[in-house]
Amino acid sequence: MMNPTTNSTTNPMSLVIPSNSDCGCQSNHKVPRMPIMIDQAKANPMDVRSFLGKPLHTVLDADAFDGKMLQIFTSQDIAHEFARSTAASAAKNRREATTPQPTLTPGVPPDGGYIDLFEHIDFGGCEWHVPEANHHTVGRYADLWCGILWWAKNADNRVSSADVLVSADLVTFFDLEGINLIGGSDTLTVPGNSWITSFVPFGWNDRISSHLLWYTS
Repeated sequence: MMNPTTNSTTNPMSLVIPSNSDCGCQSNHKVPRMPIMIDQAKANPMDVRSFLGKPLHTVLDADAFDGKMLQIFTSQDIAHEFARSTAASAAKNRREATTPQPTLTPGVPPDGGYIDLFEHIDFGGCEWHVPEANHHTVGRYADLWCGILWWAKNADNRVSSADVLVSADLVTFFDLEGINLIGGSDTLTVPGNSWITSFVPFGWNDRISSHLLWYTS
């Protein structure tokens, strides 16, 4: 079982993520634009709509990045175990199909990474830069701002693409704010080294409101 921590050496955070049975959610799932499996059984992408008000937990593995198959789970614990087992192979897909591209370093120093969130697909529009060292957990994207004065925008429910390069093994995005207080959120878990040009194929465009970094070792 993975433990969410502020880093690999400090004490765990006091996070409470209730089980599905405690769900007070109002999840409205967007239909993915690729083949899906729910609890590792093939399903129609439209089937996610039958889970209205129930949390679903999506994991991006190598097949998802390639547009072949998206894994969705009804159990958050099982989703995290699957994410941990597939993180290494999924990370190999980062930036491989994108040019020009920066040199991919073999590793990131502890707390030396970042998450860059973008308003539009293909890294366009507003950018919200989140250094790993200062933001292991962001419980409110409404507190992340781009721009100034009258045209300033916060990141809540506005993110369409992301560049994730952190020393953490995994990053879990939530579709609700206050991840330490609110249970029943949908989640999207990605490797700590992910180049996501669009959240649209995964059914996660303009949905994320908070995130948590996972250190599994």
